Amino acid sequence: MAAFPAGTQRAVLRLQAVRQEDAGRYDCEALGEAGVALDSTVLHVGSAPHFPEPLVDTEVKVGESVSLLCHAEGSPLPHVTWSRQDGKPMVGWQGPWGVSSQLEAEASPHCAPGASLDDQGTYICEAQNEFGKIHAEVKLTVTGQAAPEIALASPVVRVLPGQPVSLPCVILAGSPFPARRWLKDGQMVAPGDHYSIRADGSLHVDQASQGDAGTFTCEVTNAVGSHRQDVSLVIHVPPSIEPGPVLVTATEGAAVTLRCNATGVPPPAVTWAKGTEPISLSPHYHLDPNGTLLIPSPSPGDAGTYFCTATNAAGFSSREMQLSVSTKPRISVNGSQESDPVTILAVLGQETTLPCEVQGNPPPLVVWSREQQPLPLATTRYSVLPSGSLHLAKPQVTDTGLYTCTATNAAGSASLSYSLHVQGSNTPPGLPVLLGSCTSKSLAARTSLCQGLRVHPPSCGLDMGKCCRGVGAACVPWMGGRSLWHGVFLRVGGIHSFSLSVVPSAQQPGHCQPHSR
Repeated sequence: MAAFPAGTQRAVLRLQAVRQEDAGRYDCEALGEAGVALDSTVLHVGSAPHFPEPLVDTEVKVGESVSLLCHAEGSPLPHVTWSRQDGKPMVGWQGPWGVSSQLEAEASPHCAPGASLDDQGTYICEAQNEFGKIHAEVKLTVTGQAAPEIALASPVVRVLPGQPVSLPCVILAGSPFPARRWLKDGQMVAPGDHYSIRADGSLHVDQASQGDAGTFTCEVTNAVGSHRQDVSLVIHVPPSIEPGPVLVTATEGAAVTLRCNATGVPPPAVTWAKGTEPISLSPHYHLDPNGTLLIPSPSPGDAGTYFCTATNAAGFSSREMQLSVSTKPRISVNGSQESDPVTILAVLGQETTLPCEVQGNPPPLVVWSREQQPLPLATTRYSVLPSGSLHLAKPQVTDTGLYTCTATNAAGSASLSYSLHVQGSNTPPGLPVLLGSCTSKSLAARTSLCQGLRVHPPSCGLDMGKCCRGVGAACVPWMGGRSLWHGVFLRVGGIHSFSLSVVPSAQQPGHCQPHSR
């Protein structure tokens, strides 16, 4: 107790070398003329963790239970934890983790049902409170015989060609320590330039190739038994498309297949596109699982550039091909199909042309024949124009006959025949006769009229002025004393039309009845 003069005073209690027993309640009492004042405070004395006894290494046999004791002291009570020095989890270890008193803490895990070779190792006990942290190590040795055991691993390993790969084989248990070997497809693997076995027992390949694909087996053996584990090594191979024709020709209406034979690991998926448009399954396109594209009934619109693309996990490959659709030849005259045969009337000595306008793909080959015999073209009398038409420079009466134009290509053939009649001064009875020659104003009229009469310019030599003077279009072909056409109305130049009437052979030409419509 201390007495102070009037006024404020300060008193401090100092403890040197504080001990645990100094902990407790301390009271401060102040006396003055005015009376007495009391106050108190509690002193807590703490200490950093420490191990009162060193941890002892432990040795047990395989299958025996084991306990590791870690006793720590400190204030406040330290928190005690266990761990393995190698970082592995303490699988299978159980408590109790407990406290013996306020100043003592212990953690005594034990392994149940029994120790295994995998439990062998160095364990660390750590104690910590707010005044510090300490740790100690204890070594656990597991002795005795145990059958080998291999850690589970992925049953399938996939890599790309040229990449390194390691196949693990981790021994979990085995006493005495097992011997280890690798097999590939049942044959022992010898370490060398291509294969190497690392310290952890894994089989390593620096650069995998397709020849490395297969089933690898890790086998471990000791006096107690053996254990083996298989792993399949899959070498992914980018897709490869077999070479094939770049140009495929199809016939219109006949089914065609475009092949895309692709290989790879894993098997690639095949897709098709025409130009930039993807092709999907439809009645027009059939897609087979093997990558073949089938077009059941191709048309000219199906011609174009097709792409097939094969894709898998290792990459993709594509191939381009051109589809050409052959169409059968079609022969038309003046843009329209004609009945067979077509009658042509020619004037003696005046050039005439037998049209043969051919369409088809590929461009058809045109061949002319007369009375089913090849037409000799090595003369000046006949010539085939670039269009395929047959040109007669100066037709003679002897040229009268049946001419046939035959067009052929890969898709088929077509033909059109002409019955050519050449009229002369001594035309036999019964042959058609065209009267006169055309005037300068009758070109359009002649064309229309001749088309209507199925007689083709320039074989229609008409004198429109003579036939229907002043009107400009009409003619009467004669045969056997009567006109060939009767009651045919023809529009000429969009202004006039004419009626061709039956005229006796003795009458003169010009029996026409022009009228406007």
